[in-house]
Amino acid sequence: MKKPLSLIWSTLFLLNTSTASATFYDASTLAHYCQEHLKFVQLDASSDRLEAGICQGYLASKIEVMTLSQELCQRDSLDMNKLAADFVAYVVEEQSRATLSATRAVIQLLQGKHGCTSE
Repeated sequence: MKKPLSLIWSTLFLLNTSTASATFYDASTLAHYCQEHLKFVQLDASSDRLEAGICQGYLASKIEVMTLSQELCQRDSLDMNKLAADFVAYVVEEQSRATLSATRAVIQLLQGKHGCTSE
């Protein structure tokens, strides 16, 4: 059964605005956390495990919301480590992306590079 897209996008908005700590992440901050995730995956002892976990949890939560309708995003084909690396590259590639909300940047990446769609 298809869920209305407006409900899905509203949910994305609400999830981004009502985080437990009321912290707003921009793309630059999330990219930093994802760099820590990549260090952790490579078993780098200097990685910050908390920040690595924030990256993985944040990306996973956005994927979960996008997959409320299977037409939007096929999560079975997504690899969290690749997504973290792609996110860091996406933000570094164009400096203006650093100030985007983390949610917007993740959605743009999922749509642009990982086959997810908003339609």
